[in-house]
Amino acid sequence: MVDWGAIQEESMQNEELKKVREGLMKGSSNHSGYYLEEERLLYQGRFVMPRTSVHIPHILQKFHGSAVGGHSEVHKTYRRLALELYKKGMYKDVEEMVARCEVCQRNKYMAMAPRGLLQPLALLTNIFASTRPLLSPTKLDRARSTQLIIIEVKLIRIMPQI
Repeated sequence: MVDWGAIQEESMQNEELKKVREGLMKGSSNHSGYYLEEERLLYQGRFVMPRTSVHIPHILQKFHGSAVGGHSEVHKTYRRLALELYKKGMYKDVEEMVARCEVCQRNKYMAMAPRGLLQPLALLTNIFASTRPLLSPTKLDRARSTQLIIIEVKLIRIMPQI
């Protein structure tokens, strides 16, 4: 369980956030997006955490590794966390935590086919080798007959191997 009271107390003691609070109390407009609500410092409606908070690993684990988080990818975890909290450098922290998450690293899948398993196609020497009539002559009426021939042409695009 996240102890929001302890995080708020830590936020009150942080020097960087103290300056922001003091500026807001004096009516300074240097801190756009920040405001105070019952002694809680908020940024665009989200609770502001100090960069050096000792609670960051626990909160990241809660938003990523719990049943609510479900070991989502970096962006989804960040969006879920950013709805509630604001901290400078939070996206980078989420990236690092997901990269270190054993469950995610063990269960992640490759979005591409493994390299080197595909074999090159054989080149055709005569591109008209596969032409063949599909229909034999049919009588439309007694005076005329017709024949339909479909020619299959296989075009080959030669791509360099990477």
